[in-house]
Amino acid sequence: MMMKCKHGFVASWALACLLLSGMAGWAEQKKPNILFVLTDDHRWDAMGFTGAYPFLKTPNMDRLAREGAHCANAFVTLAMCSPSRASFLTGMYPHEHGVYNNEDLRECDWRKTPSFAAYLQKAGYETGYIGKWHMDHSNDARPGWDFWATFSGQGKYNGNDIVVNGKKVYEPGYVSDVLNRYAREFIESDRGDKPYMLYLSHKAVHAPFLPSVRHKNLYAKAKIPKPASYGEDMSNKPVWQTVHWRGATMLNGKMWKFDDYDFSKPWNPEGHSAPMHKNYLRSLSAVDEGIGGILDLLEKRGELDNTVVIYAGDNGFIIGEHTRADKRVAYNESIRIPFLVRYPTLVKPGSTIDEMVLNIDLAPTLLELAGISKPAAMQGESILPLFKGDANGWRDDFLYTYHQDLQPHLPRITAVRSKDYLLSVYPGRPEDKNELYDLKRDPYEMNNLIDHPEMAPIQKSMFRRLDELKSEFAYRADVPDPHPGRWGGGKIGKLYSLPKPRQFKAETTFDFQKNKELDMRWGTYEIDLKFKATADGVIASQKSSHLGYVICIEGGRLQLVMAQAYGKYILESSKPVLNRTVNARITYSNATRVFTLEVDGRKEAEDQRINTISHWGSGLQKVRFGRIDSVWPNTHSTPESFQGTLERFEISRSK
Repeated sequence: MMMKCKHGFVASWALACLLLSGMAGWAEQKKPNILFVLTDDHRWDAMGFTGAYPFLKTPNMDRLAREGAHCANAFVTLAMCSPSRASFLTGMYPHEHGVYNNEDLRECDWRKTPSFAAYLQKAGYETGYIGKWHMDHSNDARPGWDFWATFSGQGKYNGNDIVVNGKKVYEPGYVSDVLNRYAREFIESDRGDKPYMLYLSHKAVHAPFLPSVRHKNLYAKAKIPKPASYGEDMSNKPVWQTVHWRGATMLNGKMWKFDDYDFSKPWNPEGHSAPMHKNYLRSLSAVDEGIGGILDLLEKRGELDNTVVIYAGDNGFIIGEHTRADKRVAYNESIRIPFLVRYPTLVKPGSTIDEMVLNIDLAPTLLELAGISKPAAMQGESILPLFKGDANGWRDDFLYTYHQDLQPHLPRITAVRSKDYLLSVYPGRPEDKNELYDLKRDPYEMNNLIDHPEMAPIQKSMFRRLDELKSEFAYRADVPDPHPGRWGGGKIGKLYSLPKPRQFKAETTFDFQKNKELDMRWGTYEIDLKFKATADGVIASQKSSHLGYVICIEGGRLQLVMAQAYGKYILESSKPVLNRTVNARITYSNATRVFTLEVDGRKEAEDQRINTISHWGSGLQKVRFGRIDSVWPNTHSTPESFQGTLERFEISRSK
């Protein structure tokens, strides 16, 4: 175990002195250039040299491993794009830097949590960022970067508007090729003797997996090996794992009903969910070719051996293991990443590092390479001692966390992963099973030992260690927004009021047409209504084909149904509301994601959405009264029209 200081950070003065003395020698030499290449959703074993896919060709990734080091046990602290990318940049856990999901459009406050680029820039490096940023979804240049070329959000595989130092440039080509070209041009820029740090961030291999045209027929005759855990026995797994990821319905804050996932589908050796699996692997080819082109360029310029080249993935990816897809969970395929380092000055060619390396270790490693002391706020550790064979005091376990995002059925996770065991805990689901695996005997994490009496001592030890790690790294479930005021702006006050009471019969309907000020993606909204209903039916809705909300009477009770692509949320009154006058209020805050239902001055229900409704879009500005005008996947057995009197309906924005 590492020594801990009172603030929970790793402390070893002897090691620090040793490193500083070593850095003094480096400082006299020319500072190395730094190239960091990051891919999206690239799992740890999807490289040719690992042998996991016998047909897979990644000659340039293989070259990095052959001429450098393969960190064979590299992991992320949260397996999602935005949080992991922020952790690479800051050396901090998501609950510290504040970017804990993909959906809130969060971004670090770079004034309070500078990226490693800001430190390198101050130390004389020319810094460049090229590619996917995936925080805040804006293209504005961020502090610490001299050169900036990015696209919004996920970007597209073909044809992107790329903002290059403030100027929008349309690039019609295949995105990996375009980004590789930008990287080569940056390297060839005239900067004299000034060292550079280039961060090349690829879109690939994120879904929908789309290889370049030249690679679309690769591996045509290859057979995809069936994962050992595909179609596994789910009887000892948590119930939530049997839920189809698009089929969960939350009622008053608890999972109410769900569509079972079909675990009986036979494995398709041509590619799981063909051709998804093969296209995933094919999409790596353009990335790999780009690495080769950059290495060749560096060699031609005589800079290769004075350039630290690091390759990594932002998280892993499950393709069929546990009969699942995606990431997020604490399983090996989700949290384990490729991590390759080439730098002959320090790294022995063909070496393998078996110690646990984390994404939060990148930032302190780069700073040490540049002769910069690690800031106290950084929670990762420089991995440079590992290349010298010095693993004294190195971690032998780590904390993994997941804060709910996108999928309502998938609970919050706190986990501890050691060399021998994985304990994954679901604090929001005390009624469900946790998971405990013996990784040596069960490397595919199929046999959940949480209920096995003989594992009680191990379970106790792992729970104790989980608590220690949560304390050491100041874990918190409620993560403050780094920019709390960003949901403001816009008109405050009443935005719509029903002109006069309306009587509704079976087919009565009318629309409140678009109003640019009524955009529920921002701020805090209140809907006040007064009605008397004589039967079940839809009072009002604001929706597209699968997103939005419906206010209705269902089973005699007042309901607010909020839907998204991956599930539904329902708030329901505790008592029937038919045949009497009812005053109701619905409140929703984008800042907190909390929505409430009040009936006659009494709070009936409250829940917190996994994500904001910022992605609903301006198409939801029209409010329809009386019925739903199209089929909509909600909980209604029949979407009847409202019958009764609507005396008041007001929409206001309070913040």
